[in-house]
Amino acid sequence: MATRGVVTTLDFYIEQRAYGASTPPLVSYQNHFEGTRVITNPFYGSPVTYSHNFYTITPYRIARDEASNGISITFAATAANVALVETAMTNRYSMDIATYRWTTAADIDNPSAYALFAIFFGHCYKASSDFSTITLDVRLYADATNADLPWQKVPWTIVGPLSMRK
Repeated sequence: MATRGVVTTLDFYIEQRAYGASTPPLVSYQNHFEGTRVITNPFYGSPVTYSHNFYTITPYRIARDEASNGISITFAATAANVALVETAMTNRYSMDIATYRWTTAADIDNPSAYALFAIFFGHCYKASSDFSTITLDVRLYADATNADLPWQKVPWTIVGPLSMRK
Protein backbone atom coordinates (compact mmCIF):
# COMPACT_ATOMS: atom_id res chain seq x y z
CA MET A 1 0.00 0.00 0.00
CA ALA A 2 1.08 3.56 -0.62
CA THR A 3 2.16 5.81 2.22
CA ARG A 4 -0.55 8.38 2.86
CA GLY A 5 1.08 10.42 5.57
CA VAL A 6 4.27 10.84 7.60
CA VAL A 7 4.77 12.55 10.94
CA THR A 8 8.02 12.98 12.84
CA THR A 9 8.02 13.61 16.58
CA LEU A 10 10.71 15.20 18.74
CA ASP A 11 10.95 14.68 22.49
CA PHE A 12 13.42 16.58 24.66
CA TYR A 13 14.56 15.06 27.99
CA ILE A 14 16.96 16.00 30.75
CA GLU A 15 20.47 14.68 30.09
CA GLN A 16 20.62 12.07 32.85
CA ARG A 17 17.30 10.36 32.06
CA ALA A 18 17.64 6.59 32.23
CA TYR A 19 16.46 4.62 29.20
CA GLY A 20 12.99 3.23 29.83
CA ALA A 21 12.40 5.60 32.74
CA SER A 22 8.91 6.95 33.17
CA THR A 23 10.10 10.56 33.09
CA PRO A 24 7.84 12.46 30.70
CA PRO A 25 9.44 14.59 27.96
CA LEU A 26 10.20 18.23 28.79
CA VAL A 27 9.03 19.41 25.36
CA SER A 28 7.32 17.45 22.56
CA TYR A 29 6.78 18.54 18.95
CA GLN A 30 5.36 17.04 15.76
CA ASN A 31 5.61 18.47 12.25
CA HIS A 32 2.47 17.33 10.44
CA PHE A 33 -0.81 18.12 12.20
CA GLU A 34 -1.97 21.66 12.96
CA GLY A 35 -2.51 22.24 16.67
CA THR A 36 -1.82 19.28 18.95
CA ARG A 37 -1.93 15.52 18.48
CA VAL A 38 -1.74 12.63 20.97
CA ILE A 39 0.64 9.85 19.89
CA THR A 40 2.05 7.01 21.98
CA ASN A 41 5.76 7.65 22.41
CA PRO A 42 7.84 4.44 22.03
CA PHE A 43 10.58 5.71 24.41
CA TYR A 44 8.28 7.02 27.15
CA GLY A 45 5.73 4.24 26.61
CA SER A 46 2.67 6.39 27.18
CA PRO A 47 0.56 8.77 25.11
CA VAL A 48 2.15 12.19 24.72
CA THR A 49 0.51 15.40 23.50
CA TYR A 50 2.63 16.83 20.70
CA SER A 51 2.40 20.50 19.73
CA HIS A 52 2.90 21.53 16.11
CA ASN A 53 6.23 23.10 15.16
CA PHE A 54 7.54 23.41 11.64
CA TYR A 55 10.91 21.67 11.22
CA THR A 56 12.69 19.34 8.85
CA ILE A 57 15.18 16.58 9.62
CA THR A 58 17.98 15.19 7.55
CA PRO A 59 17.46 11.63 6.36
CA TYR A 60 18.22 8.96 8.92
CA ARG A 61 21.79 7.84 8.23
CA ILE A 62 22.51 5.32 10.90
CA ALA A 63 24.89 2.53 9.98
CA ARG A 64 27.19 0.30 11.99
CA ASP A 65 30.19 1.20 9.84
CA GLU A 66 29.84 4.98 10.09
CA ALA A 67 31.68 7.09 12.61
CA SER A 68 29.24 10.00 12.42
CA ASN A 69 25.73 8.74 13.12
CA GLY A 70 23.43 11.67 13.69
CA ILE A 71 20.47 13.73 12.60
CA SER A 72 20.13 17.47 11.98
CA ILE A 73 16.87 19.22 12.78
CA THR A 74 16.26 22.59 11.11
CA PHE A 75 13.72 24.94 12.70
CA ALA A 76 12.46 28.33 11.55
CA ALA A 77 14.49 30.88 13.54
CA THR A 78 11.61 32.20 15.65
CA ALA A 79 12.37 33.50 19.13
CA ALA A 80 10.78 30.38 20.70
CA ASN A 81 12.82 27.98 18.55
CA VAL A 82 16.08 29.84 19.16
CA ALA A 83 15.39 29.76 22.91
CA LEU A 84 14.56 26.03 22.69
CA VAL A 85 17.83 25.19 20.92
CA GLU A 86 19.89 27.40 23.25
CA THR A 87 18.29 25.79 26.32
CA ALA A 88 18.77 22.29 24.87
CA MET A 89 22.47 22.98 24.28
CA THR A 90 23.06 24.70 27.63
CA ASN A 91 21.32 21.96 29.63
CA ARG A 92 22.67 19.10 27.49
CA TYR A 93 19.25 17.67 26.72
CA SER A 94 18.86 14.22 25.23
CA MET A 95 16.29 13.62 22.50
CA ASP A 96 14.33 10.94 20.79
CA ILE A 97 13.16 11.33 17.23
CA ALA A 98 10.50 9.00 15.85
CA THR A 99 8.97 8.89 12.38
CA TYR A 100 5.57 7.30 11.82
CA ARG A 101 3.70 6.47 8.60
CA TRP A 102 0.15 5.48 7.86
CA THR A 103 -1.33 3.92 4.76
CA THR A 104 -5.07 4.24 5.17
CA ALA A 105 -6.70 6.53 2.65
CA ALA A 106 -9.63 7.14 4.97
CA ASP A 107 -9.05 9.82 7.57
CA ILE A 108 -5.82 11.00 5.96
CA ASP A 109 -5.76 14.01 8.29
CA ASN A 110 -6.88 12.02 11.32
CA PRO A 111 -5.43 8.50 11.14
CA SER A 112 -6.61 5.92 13.63
CA ALA A 113 -3.23 4.12 13.80
CA TYR A 114 0.42 5.01 13.26
CA ALA A 115 3.12 2.57 12.16
CA LEU A 116 6.56 3.28 13.58
CA PHE A 117 8.98 3.64 10.64
CA ALA A 118 12.27 4.85 12.14
CA ILE A 119 13.57 5.90 15.52
CA PHE A 120 16.71 7.62 16.83
CA PHE A 121 17.99 8.59 20.27
CA GLY A 122 20.85 11.02 20.87
CA HIS A 123 22.08 14.13 22.62
CA CYS A 124 21.90 17.77 21.61
CA TYR A 125 25.41 17.97 20.25
CA LYS A 126 25.85 21.14 18.19
CA ALA A 127 23.81 24.09 16.91
CA SER A 128 24.20 26.56 14.09
CA SER A 129 22.08 29.31 12.64
CA ASP A 130 21.71 31.71 9.76
CA PHE A 131 19.31 34.56 9.10
CA SER A 132 16.12 32.47 8.87
CA THR A 133 16.84 29.03 10.37
CA ILE A 134 18.44 27.38 13.38
CA THR A 135 19.81 23.86 13.15
CA LEU A 136 20.31 21.40 16.00
CA ASP A 137 22.58 18.38 15.49
CA VAL A 138 21.63 15.33 17.52
CA ARG A 139 24.08 12.46 17.96
CA LEU A 140 25.69 10.34 20.64
CA TYR A 141 28.46 11.94 22.68
CA ALA A 142 30.63 8.81 22.38
CA ASP A 143 30.31 9.06 18.62
CA ALA A 144 32.19 12.37 18.68
CA THR A 145 35.49 10.68 19.50
CA ASN A 146 35.23 7.96 16.83
CA ALA A 147 35.21 5.37 19.59
CA ASP A 148 35.39 1.71 18.60
CA LEU A 149 31.98 0.79 19.98
CA PRO A 150 30.40 -2.58 19.17
CA TRP A 151 28.02 -1.10 16.61
CA GLN A 152 30.78 0.77 14.78
CA LYS A 153 33.92 -0.22 12.96
CA VAL A 154 37.23 1.52 13.57
CA PRO A 155 37.60 4.21 10.86
CA TRP A 156 40.42 3.67 8.33
CA THR A 157 41.96 7.00 9.40
CA ILE A 158 42.92 5.34 12.68
CA VAL A 159 43.72 1.85 11.39
CA GLY A 160 45.86 3.08 8.47
CA PRO A 161 48.64 4.72 10.53
CA LEU A 162 48.63 1.85 13.04
CA SER A 163 49.21 -0.72 10.32
CA MET A 164 52.31 1.15 9.12
CA ARG A 165 54.16 0.52 12.41
CA LYS A 166 56.99 -2.01 12.44
